[in-house]
Amino acid sequence: MSGLTMLHRALDPEAPAGSGPVVLKRLLPELSMDRAVVEEFLDLASLSACLQHPNVVRVLDFGEVEGKPFLVREWVEGKDLGQVQHMSQRQGLPTLPEPIAVSIGIDICQGLQPAHQQVGLLHGELIPSNVLMGYGGEVKLIEFGFNRWTLREAWSKARMFSGKLMYFAPEQLLKEPVDGRADVYVLGLLLYKLLCGTLPMKCDSEFEIFNQVLEGQLVPARQHNPFLDTDLVRILERALARSVDDRYPSAEAMGQALADWLKADTPEFSADTRKQWMASLYPERA
Repeated sequence: MSGLTMLHRALDPEAPAGSGPVVLKRLLPELSMDRAVVEEFLDLASLSACLQHPNVVRVLDFGEVEGKPFLVREWVEGKDLGQVQHMSQRQGLPTLPEPIAVSIGIDICQGLQPAHQQVGLLHGELIPSNVLMGYGGEVKLIEFGFNRWTLREAWSKARMFSGKLMYFAPEQLLKEPVDGRADVYVLGLLLYKLLCGTLPMKCDSEFEIFNQVLEGQLVPARQHNPFLDTDLVRILERALARSVDDRYPSAEAMGQALADWLKADTPEFSADTRKQWMASLYPERA
């Protein structure tokens, strides 16, 4: 729901001494007047609070004060995925190392899996800014639930879609019913960008993006990264299939395919590998 809310870095006065900051999220004042939006915000907060997983940011509290809803979530000391890739590019790396990118994809799949299977909650907006990376290498998802109709309509009325259509699955663009395979598609876009340095659309206008996505005319990954591993190309192609039936049936299945690749390609990879890589990007935080 980025764009519909205000975020504040805050301290909980009732927390034990030495506790770190939290994120306080509130609806924009004009949206707090719309009861349907308020109720959907609170419903999403309730569902999100049920997600207890290392790859999902924890909801610590939520509620309503004087008719104004709020949510409190954990603070992650780090950067979002877009900022991380930008820093990597500034240091002369146009793409992320394949094992690093794949490991990030695995963690995203692991965060999506309980949301899809246990809570019945889709993410709906897997843009880079909604994937956080801690300086210790951890990956955490935020902002679940954009597929909800009321919030999506509020976003549309606020004209907040600009620049985000590139991260929509075809069925989202058509406002058709969606399931977890829409998140699989958008994760494919995220991985494509990490591995190729750009998205698979060769156009400038949103109208052209819309048409390319709907027609399944995406730029093959090897055109941007001729050295990309063949098996990773196949994983991207399946995740980005135009037909939902041709994609991985679930985030769990895609995560397993990525995990199999990582085990075969870089068996020595560990959580410490990614921690060291983040330290190389942000040495002042190491």
